[in-house]
Amino acid sequence: MVKIQPAHVQAESKDRARRAETPGTPNGMTLDELLALPVAVDLVTAGRAWGIGRTKAHELARRGEFPCPVLRLGNAYRVTRADLLRSLGVALTEAAGNASEQTNDAGPAWASA
Repeated sequence: MVKIQPAHVQAESKDRARRAETPGTPNGMTLDELLALPVAVDLVTAGRAWGIGRTKAHELARRGEFPCPVLRLGNAYRVTRADLLRSLGVALTEAAGNASEQTNDAGPAWASA
């Protein structure tokens, strides 16, 4: 018996397979997703960028073996975007160049008044 999956499940599966096949792309996130992250992220998000699950990410952080520097703030773990990108081998100049391409050259709306 063949099980038919809904279209959104099939799309997610294809996306996961594409990421796994793309050399140089972390298993969990694309470059665009990494560049869209805020300045600091929780440990689960950082683990996802590395392709590490929640439990393993916390285990590595407790042992001090997470692949990038981890900040402990009370009971929470945080990772800065800069440290995460650096540990993944994404050049910060490449990230800045990609971000500047996405900006609007017209300038801010308040400046045109």
